[in-house]
Amino acid sequence: MLLITFFTLLLNVIAVLLIYYCLENMDKKDKIIFIGVTVAVVYMLTSFVYWISTNGVEYEEVSELGQNFLVFLFVPVNGIIVLPLLAKSYRKYKVGSLKSDKFRNRVIVLSVVLLILLILECSYFKDIQNSVVEMVKANKQNEEERSVEVNKNDLDPNLDLNEIAINGITVDTNMIN
Repeated sequence: MLLITFFTLLLNVIAVLLIYYCLENMDKKDKIIFIGVTVAVVYMLTSFVYWISTNGVEYEEVSELGQNFLVFLFVPVNGIIVLPLLAKSYRKYKVGSLKSDKFRNRVIVLSVVLLILLILECSYFKDIQNSVVEMVKANKQNEEERSVEVNKNDLDPNLDLNEIAINGITVDTNMIN
């Protein structure tokens, strides 16, 4: 888990640095505002997509436990894919080397790319949550089976199999032989 946390933190740092360096020749204040706003927007969109993906998940605790992990992992991934390109276009727009209609078109194209990523992530988030639910169910079933299972050494050799069945105890006949 520590390795995953480190990897997630590293991805966040890389995303912020990529955006920062794409905003060259701008004031630090403008860079920080741009980074803060765009990362916040991506975080909100990713959280919203995760929330949509929880629809129909049987165990609420599964969706709550996975939210922080998945959202914090996918925010920098989305940021690395979309935000540096947006930052470069914004910088060019601010210095006047990119007309507003071209900047608008680039924003639209990047928004479509982000939307496609978010749709794919929604499906991925749902699959992960359903897999975790299945693992939880299997774990509960294994615990129940272990608590009911009768060990061969615990059986009374004089006990009749019919008597065991009448008492409601299930026994694997291979355990007795």
